Amino acid sequence: LEEIPDLYRHGGLAAAEAYAFHRDLLAERGDEYDQRVRIRIEPGGEASAAHYVDVLQARTRMIEVARRRLDGLDAFVLPTVAILPPPIASFDDDDREHYSTQNLLSLRNTSVGNFLDTCSISIPASAPGEPPVGLMLMGRPMGDRQLFRAAGTIEDILGR
Repeated sequence: LEEIPDLYRHGGLAAAEAYAFHRDLLAERGDEYDQRVRIRIEPGGEASAAHYVDVLQARTRMIEVARRRLDGLDAFVLPTVAILPPPIASFDDDDREHYSTQNLLSLRNTSVGNFLDTCSISIPASAPGEPPVGLMLMGRPMGDRQLFRAAGTIEDILGR
């Protein structure tokens, strides 16, 4: 898990792929994009082909490591999101850095499962009236049935 942030230094695979698709449109009509979406795509233009291939190779290796580490486990358990939801009003000032920081923190945990090609499920874990908190279970690739069983057990324990 500690290796993943460095692989995202240019937005990871998604930013590079999105940039490849959107680069002409960004050049011609970039002002028509939602600027919060645009700032997530543009770093993909800074990724070299060598970096992209390096990330693909690292991902392949890390998927195998994750498979071995998750073998014999029902799930890897972590918070769904690393932060509580920020108030919508905190985004009114169009502060790109604030948005980027909040966005990255919001996606940090769930993107691990995407990167490692695993399946995940989020279970609401907060009581009524409390800020929304989710408990994420991450399973092995194609391990959906086992993950649903584990999630059902946890829901029973939580009384959901």
